[in-house]
Amino acid sequence: MALQRAAGAGSSSAAAPVAPPPRRRLHHPPRRRGHRLPAVPGDATHLASTGSGLLIVHGDGMLSLTNPSSLAMTPLAALAAVLPKYIRYKYLAADRQRLVPLINKAVVSDNFTALLIGNRTWKVIVTIGFSPPLAHFPSSIVDIASFQGKLYYLTSDVRKRQEELYIFGVDNAKQIGIRCISSTLKDIGEESWFGPCSTERYATERYLVASNDRLLMVRRWINLPPIYPSDSGIVKRTRRFEVFEAADLSSGCGRWIKVDTLMGHALFVSKGCSKSLSAGAEEDCIYFMHEDIKNGKPEDPFLDSGVYNMRDGTVAPLLTETLVAEPLAVHGGPWCPTWLFPSET
Repeated sequence: MALQRAAGAGSSSAAAPVAPPPRRRLHHPPRRRGHRLPAVPGDATHLASTGSGLLIVHGDGMLSLTNPSSLAMTPLAALAAVLPKYIRYKYLAADRQRLVPLINKAVVSDNFTALLIGNRTWKVIVTIGFSPPLAHFPSSIVDIASFQGKLYYLTSDVRKRQEELYIFGVDNAKQIGIRCISSTLKDIGEESWFGPCSTERYATERYLVASNDRLLMVRRWINLPPIYPSDSGIVKRTRRFEVFEAADLSSGCGRWIKVDTLMGHALFVSKGCSKSLSAGAEEDCIYFMHEDIKNGKPEDPFLDSGVYNMRDGTVAPLLTETLVAEPLAVHGGPWCPTWLFPSET
């Protein structure tokens, strides 16, 4: 896998997609400089973006946090020690003899380190300071995020289209989830129904993003091709986004409030890492990538990528210029592309 950095003009924290080994050309936005990151360790079996850094799983099972610019590395021995007890592993499609852990997301703050892991069964592994790591098993979890020094997680009931927000807590050395928001109502006119020939079928993805002093839930609407006819020529594409703010969290009666502005920020969303930026990107826009997996391998991350404008509801191409990225096949694995925001050193 080649890690490429695209730094925005006048910004030291612009995002770069972190993709599995794409044997193709990678692209970067106009007027941005491309920077090659230093190579990751050769024994790495899994990479996860923490925003400004990388969480690396090494071949011997050790975990470390790495600054991709300086290569400064911090071992996570306590977390690595308990990981085999909870984590599921999956064979690499290209190498049936090598197992890689399914770490879906890594969140690192001054107070804790949290991993969202799993495939069909989800777990959140959290270590706080020097305390032993704890495991939590929420149902239907879709994302985790750090907000104001606390860990929040989002669950979703697809059938009822309800999103519930929880805050992580500890009671008698056990992890518990304290519900902050119970649900959100279905939008009028958005009732789901099955029509095999319909061109108005949608799938949704949800992301939890801390943006300045707001915690946001981003709902992504993806238009699906009809089942019949199979040769309709219609492709799977993201059509729009909705953004909700988690309000009244301290009152114990939180609620979702739909918003139509990002307050001058831009959001970068993905299953592995989401972030809000106040500079170096288009205001009130949402940057997104294609995150589907086919036959055990991630598809081209730019198939369904773009920049969604909250002000006029339009979607613009994410990339327009080309930059060659050399594939490092040894780091290929069953994880989706995500965002990385390395800092200047």
